[in-house]
Amino acid sequence: MYLNTEPPYFKKPINDSALIFALSIMSLFGYFFYLLPGFVLGIIAVVLNNKSNAIYKANPNLYTSSSISILRASKVIAIIGLVLMGLVALFFILYIGLYSISDLKD
Repeated sequence: MYLNTEPPYFKKPINDSALIFALSIMSLFGYFFYLLPGFVLGIIAVVLNNKSNAIYKANPNLYTSSSISILRASKVIAIIGLVLMGLVALFFILYIGLYSISDLKD
C-alpha cells in the first residue's frame, strides 16, 4: 500500500512559476510591438524555466503539480514566441536583402 508521507497542504508552488509565465506571455506578444524586447523576455523565460525545472526535479515531492504544469505551459509559450520572432526577423532580413538587390539592378 502506498503511503503519502506529506499532506498536500505542505506542498508549495515553485517560486518563479508565475513570473516565468508572465515573461513568456510578454515574449509572445512582444513581437507585435518590438522585436528585441520580446526576444530578450523569451530568452529570460526559457533560462528561468530551466532553473526552476532543475529545482523541481531535485525534490518533486515539495512542489504542487499545478506549478509544474504552469512551468511546462510557459516553456511552450516562450518557445513559440521565440520561433515567431525568429520568423519575423528572417522576413525582415529577406525583405531588406531583396529590396537592396532590386536597387542594385536599377
